[in-house]
Amino acid sequence: DTDLPLIRLADVYLMYTESYIMGGVGDATKALDYVNVVRRRAGLGNWTPADLTADNILDERCRELYWELTRRSDLVRHGKFSGSAYNWSWKNNEVNGTSFPEYMDLFPIPQNVIVTAEREFVQNPGY
Repeated sequence: DTDLPLIRLADVYLMYTESYIMGGVGDATKALDYVNVVRRRAGLGNWTPADLTADNILDERCRELYWELTRRSDLVRHGKFSGSAYNWSWKNNEVNGTSFPEYMDLFPIPQNVIVTAEREFVQNPGY
């Protein structure tokens, strides 16, 4: 087996836009241009500067990168995976969704890694 990591140009454009929105890194004009390239390719209208918000870029990444399995990481990065600030149907196996405990933002370290590692690993808290 060979893992072949792929990254789409749309993901790179959305990462740039998110880095501008979340941390002010980069240029506002480029951020807007990049997200609009992705939206135009999808047949959607352009964003305006007022649309450059954290919630909008999170939603845009969800729509564009649906099959790339980035949603969980995106929600953790935006502080919306654990806790009750953001719920969806069947979150935490409940019909209307309930919060996850914060420790679930991290995955557990596999037990075989802990046992066979040449150095001491400590399991992530909560697991």
